[in-house]
Amino acid sequence: MPSRREIIGPLLEVHSLFIDDLQQSCYTQRANGAANILSAGLDTANPSISTRTIVFSVDQAALTPPGNGVLDNSVDYRDRHVTYEIHVDPMRDIRFGKADDDRQALYQLNGTLYTRSGVQTFPIMQKLGGLTNPAVFLYVDGIGTLYIGKENNLFIRGTLKFSAQVKERT
Repeated sequence: MPSRREIIGPLLEVHSLFIDDLQQSCYTQRANGAANILSAGLDTANPSISTRTIVFSVDQAALTPPGNGVLDNSVDYRDRHVTYEIHVDPMRDIRFGKADDDRQALYQLNGTLYTRSGVQTFPIMQKLGGLTNPAVFLYVDGIGTLYIGKENNLFIRGTLKFSAQVKERT
């Protein structure tokens, strides 16, 4: 069940301050200072500019986007700033709800990226031994679907936090 701040039922009076707070928490607004050069399109509240946080777990099988590995296709993930925390372990099943979910992953990866116009691979973890293809990567396709790609025999769990679309490429 999703967490709730208020339970709203039929004929219950809802105060405007609550509605205003709700809207502010759902939508990102562009900074309005003269130094900010981002598009004024962020000033209009609509679903494309909502922020998004995704929590996920991925099994050991290899994933090769765009053939497989869809994490989410409910919003357009192009043109967003992403902060990620991804845990990878080749031996223990660290996925949430599994046997070793309380253990430290062998690799803990943190960083940021910008998804641009999509159709791009974003390396998260390079293969050991200096091979060129990444062992773990994110991919956003041309319509904004978010994928994860990985080599075989890696358990993964993570959290991805996405900004609103910054309206520079969409």
